[in-house]
Amino acid sequence: MNDRTERRLNTKRLVEPVMCDHDFADLEEGIRLYNAGRFWHAHEAWEDVWRRKSGECDAFFKGMIQAAAAFHKMREGSPKGTRTHLDRATAKLSRCPPAFLGVDVEAFLHSLQHCRTEANQGRFPISHIPKITKTAKGY
Repeated sequence: MNDRTERRLNTKRLVEPVMCDHDFADLEEGIRLYNAGRFWHAHEAWEDVWRRKSGECDAFFKGMIQAAAAFHKMREGSPKGTRTHLDRATAKLSRCPPAFLGVDVEAFLHSLQHCRTEANQGRFPISHIPKITKTAKGY
């Protein structure tokens, strides 16, 4: 069984929650902040949605929050914190479908895994922090 097949089997139960306009606004604001390099603020925007939707899509929001925390730690110069959060983020996001709530999770996860490999080898590619992109469906 290849990785893609295994991911599909592991994500069958994860369905997109019903989101109101306020939820989507917070999701989008978190993405905008993250892509602008404001990782702590992105974390807070996503945490607001996660609290409202707790249990429905924990893997997605916790993974996104931990990815933001990893790059916040990277900027602070904390190798251990960076690696720990990247490990947690990739573990959670790998349980998500390739696209979720309009986010290209598959591309983001691939980039996070690359950053994790680099960080585990003692390199911290701050200039290569991945951006979050939307799917054709949008977010």
